[in-house]
Amino acid sequence: MFFLAEGDIAAIIAAIGADRIMDRLISGMTSGFEAMARERVHHISRRGFAEGRNLVEWMPVSFPEQGVVVKLVSYCPDNPLLNGRPTIDALIAEADPQSGAFRALVEGRLLTAMRTGAASAVATALMAPGDSTTLGLIGCGAQAVTQAHALSRVLPLRRILAFDRNPQVLASLPARLGFLGLSVQAATPDAIVQHADVICTATSNEVGAPPVVSAGPFRPHAHINAIGSDFPGKIELPAEVVRSAFVAADLIEQAAVEGECQHFTSQELSQGRVAALAEIVTGGAAHPDLRSRLTVFDSTGIAMEDAIALQIFREYAEALGRGREIGPAASRGDDPHNPYGFLIPADAECA
Repeated sequence: MFFLAEGDIAAIIAAIGADRIMDRLISGMTSGFEAMARERVHHISRRGFAEGRNLVEWMPVSFPEQGVVVKLVSYCPDNPLLNGRPTIDALIAEADPQSGAFRALVEGRLLTAMRTGAASAVATALMAPGDSTTLGLIGCGAQAVTQAHALSRVLPLRRILAFDRNPQVLASLPARLGFLGLSVQAATPDAIVQHADVICTATSNEVGAPPVVSAGPFRPHAHINAIGSDFPGKIELPAEVVRSAFVAADLIEQAAVEGECQHFTSQELSQGRVAALAEIVTGGAAHPDLRSRLTVFDSTGIAMEDAIALQIFREYAEALGRGREIGPAASRGDDPHNPYGFLIPADAECA
């Protein structure tokens, strides 16, 4: 089994270049959503356990060209303050459904952040005006960095307006985004709503808490990537905003349980009130006015995105000689019927 550690991933990004890899991820996500539209990708909505504000979940997908990929992901919003650790951690495993052999295991913290940004870029390129220059970030943690990076690859951004409830996190954002060469300014949520062409909400809003933005008015053509909702009862956007917008989701049945699609009734969802992003990518949903109206991408995160990211980074790793093979201890004769074969001396014979 091939193992890729977080240090290997960082080395790959340093060697290849963050822009080149992000472009490859955006292209890969586009292909992944196209495969979903052709029903060549089979998801099961993620499930897991909650411990207070913390979550541990698993996310499976069956990808005919790649096999079965499952991500185990943890979400602990107090980690940066209490433990000095990131909010999100993850492991991504790939298995061969024919033999059952596990082929790859990847530490997925950085991959999760990058693939989430890439998915937002796919949606934004299709739903936002192509001349959008102002990005609003509400929530300035790790996800904000990869959101801004990915969107800078598909839009001619000039400035970023940012808000975070933690003043230290907000103050550190210009340095963290320095590689983009963009103006980064602190702003209130209301100012972001008023001036931003594209908005990304990436917060740790509490279950049952009020939305993180007001009902507007937004700019008539504004596009919102809502990526922070990941639990029943947790939302970032006001109901009136979501209900007045054109909404596309990464996985509708999952977004209905834990995303902004919680604002819709099951009947509305069954009647097609929300589009699948896969349909927009393939042109199967004809919506010629998307770039001139309020739009929302309800991004709850799906394992297809992780499978694509795993595949891309494994290819780079093999080309650069990063990662390593790991596996069980060799057993005598590799006898599949004897789990203790490795304990038997090589010259042992039956009496």
